[in-house]
Amino acid sequence: MKSLLTYPFLLSWRALSRYMLRRFHRRAANGARVNQAALVQILTKARDTDIGVRFGFREILAAADPVAVFRERVPLRDYADHADDIQAIANGAADVLFPGLPIMFVATSGTSADPKILPLTLSQQRRTLQHIALLAPAIRWQAAPKLRLNQRSINLMLASSPSNTLPGGVKLGMSSAGGIRKVLRAAPYLWASPADVFELEDHAAALYLHTLFGLQDDS
Repeated sequence: MKSLLTYPFLLSWRALSRYMLRRFHRRAANGARVNQAALVQILTKARDTDIGVRFGFREILAAADPVAVFRERVPLRDYADHADDIQAIANGAADVLFPGLPIMFVATSGTSADPKILPLTLSQQRRTLQHIALLAPAIRWQAAPKLRLNQRSINLMLASSPSNTLPGGVKLGMSSAGGIRKVLRAAPYLWASPADVFELEDHAAALYLHTLFGLQDDS
């Protein structure tokens, strides 16, 4: 019975993944237009936020060439330039860099410098999840057409719940966690590791088990 239910799911998933890949190629072929539309959408949503008021997003949107005016008004910025705004969001301030509050904060690994915290919005999480669960498999199938429909892969991401809370009440966790939790029911069809491994709080043990299940998988 399980195989009868699984195969339609895999077919639907593969069809949706291939649609996402075709969409990606169409958008890439019209990169300048797509990028401008994305910029206008972001500026429109953030025009009344602190950063929107600071840099005059409304005036940028009203310009004949929003891209050119955006480049003139908004300089390239690094983490240090946004540190005060990010700390304000962590302390509970809303409508600072984007409308409302983030769904969580994520921390960088700190491999090249001190760890940094970054706010994660729901739209960011959804886009990341689309890339992980749909676009990445489609690219894999395109690169290796002989892969079977039920060919699972190794996923070293984790989905354990955030354990820390920042002063403003927003949780601090790993960037992959929130998105992966949304697709854990599909884990047996996508990845070599069972769902329980993704939810382990011991990250070293989870990574070890991901590797072990990957080496043992014969799908």
